[in-house]
Amino acid sequence: MSKYLRISFLTLLLLLFATVSMAGNVKKKNNNKRQEYIYIEKGMRHHLVLMNKYDKKLGKVVAGIIDTIQHANVSDPAEPWDEGIQQFVQAGDTVANYYALASDTAKILEIHASFATTGIGKWNVWESPINTAKSFLLIDVPWTITDADTNGSGVPTGNWQINDLDEQGLAANITGGEAYVGYYTDESNGPFMFMDNGGHDFDDASWRAALAYLRPPSVPAAETGWYFWWIESLRTYTEYVQRIVVFYEKVAPISTIKTKIPDYFAGNPAYPTVEAEIIDLDGTVASANLNFTVGASGNKQTVAMSATTGDLWSGNFNATFNGGDTLFYWIDATDDGGNNSESGSKTFLVIEPPAKGTNVLYVSESGNVDDVVFTDALSKLSKDYFMWNIDVHGGISSYEINWGFDNIIWYGFGASSLPSPFETGDHAVKDYLDAGGHLMIIDNDYLFHNGYQDSVLHTGQFGYDYLGLLEAISDPAFDDPTASDTVFAGVAADAIGGEFADPDSIITFPDTWGTWVVNADPPFATDWQDMLIPNENASPTFYNDYLGLFGYHSAIRNDNGSFATAFFAFGVETADAADFEAVLANTLDWFGTVTSLEDENYLVSDFSLAQNYPNPFNPSTRIDFYLKNAQKVKIEVFNTLGQKVALLTNNEYQAGKHSVDWNSVDLKNNLVATGIYYYKLSAGEFTSIKKMVLIK
Repeated sequence: MSKYLRISFLTLLLLLFATVSMAGNVKKKNNNKRQEYIYIEKGMRHHLVLMNKYDKKLGKVVAGIIDTIQHANVSDPAEPWDEGIQQFVQAGDTVANYYALASDTAKILEIHASFATTGIGKWNVWESPINTAKSFLLIDVPWTITDADTNGSGVPTGNWQINDLDEQGLAANITGGEAYVGYYTDESNGPFMFMDNGGHDFDDASWRAALAYLRPPSVPAAETGWYFWWIESLRTYTEYVQRIVVFYEKVAPISTIKTKIPDYFAGNPAYPTVEAEIIDLDGTVASANLNFTVGASGNKQTVAMSATTGDLWSGNFNATFNGGDTLFYWIDATDDGGNNSESGSKTFLVIEPPAKGTNVLYVSESGNVDDVVFTDALSKLSKDYFMWNIDVHGGISSYEINWGFDNIIWYGFGASSLPSPFETGDHAVKDYLDAGGHLMIIDNDYLFHNGYQDSVLHTGQFGYDYLGLLEAISDPAFDDPTASDTVFAGVAADAIGGEFADPDSIITFPDTWGTWVVNADPPFATDWQDMLIPNENASPTFYNDYLGLFGYHSAIRNDNGSFATAFFAFGVETADAADFEAVLANTLDWFGTVTSLEDENYLVSDFSLAQNYPNPFNPSTRIDFYLKNAQKVKIEVFNTLGQKVALLTNNEYQAGKHSVDWNSVDLKNNLVATGIYYYKLSAGEFTSIKKMVLIK
């Protein structure tokens, strides 16, 4: 072999190796790119699949994206349809479903539906609402449903029948990003499609054409138009079980906002970063923006977002909002081809907070009770209150919880924003209590929701340290079929329940879910309320007529000398209004004995210094201290350098509970800066130091 041939052969091998390596790299790169993506927007489930295959008819590689869109059963389309069937159309009517597409230009390739009866449907596709002149794109496309397509019993099976429009040369080109797909019923009023029969919110745009039909031409024009089947009291729609397969030549980036911002008190410094997942199957995301307006018609403000990890992008508002503002925010993204799209928008409110020291923050969470039961009772008791419904406001932050309320009443049915009984870490509710707060919980499914399994709680856990709970029975079953857990007696002489000691027991409704009897041998009654055993630091306040005989209680209270809690594991709010008001009054009065500023003779067994309240604070805070006997008391404030900042008191005090206030001024009567400060109490041989935080 000549020298030149050897070189050529080696060159060929190198080229071949390089080609194989490049092919491997390309393959690896393709494997790192998403081939499909599933997302839900506007009540619709999109399943996008990247298409890149050779078309024999066209003689070239066809690129694009296939999208399967459906409304019904969006959480799990693989499940059989298990809802009932409703049918309100008449022979000759037209029914239609509305679809929001992922691109302004699209081609509908297939229509899938699930039928209950046989017949011939004459199918149509519209790109505009069907009561407009431009509405019809396809007319009288027959679709015959036979016995083989149904189960013959009128029960949904989830089986899809497919009408391939593309195969018939009838694929519908759509512009404008939306389509209406439906059919005329034949003269026998068939075939009937399955309907998901579910409740869809009246304001959800995807359902506004969920069950719509246009009267046939024989009906007078004055009576034509859209007709919706809906329930006035629930303001919900139902819709036909149907989906479509769509082809897009190009899809702009798809943005899904991952951060749902709850409503906030004005001044909250912790508006969260907005995070979004942005996907581009057929390109690369080049840029993304966080857009927002104050009010629906406010000026749009735009902030550039940054790519973080994977497909996630993040951005901050970089703005200050005022009480009463309504914020609308959304994402727009642009790919490397210049294609731009916007996500759906989300909102949150900026709420003007109440005055610090408001009597009660009433928190309603996942409850099945009308909040007016609580607000009416608080009004009758002449209590200033501020109501916060977690479902309405989308959550609650530490800022609201620790705003400066004297008491918090938390109602729930398995409240998820409270710490679990096993919680050992930081939590906003713990911060509130550590600062001297008072918490009343009414929740007869709190333990079950948190996975309580008849455990014994220990020091360090929220249930033990703060609620005073040792152990409990979650959702007890009574082996006595005559037993009832709707009668609750107060513990004699107890500060909260004492006036309801037998025979003046509280009678409650069997909560909204109801008490039922399980068919068993023997039968037993069961309900949602829990049975509690307090630890050595807490006291029982109510018990059930039946399980109370075995040492279990239905409500307990815990006073550690600074904070106080009362935990009701039964639906006390369903009692007679006067009884419920009395329980609230007794609880709030008991809270008051723990922190009453007027009670200078409050009896204590030792010296102690309470955590300042509120904490953090701005500009003033209160410091409580307890004296076993008369003493001269000095309370000083120091900064983090150990320098004395203020002298709050240096006087003689009688035994009992006392308080001093600090309004953030120093020894020269100047306002101090934001930061951490320490306050020290000296009383005879007793000293105590605690930390507080000033935030401006």
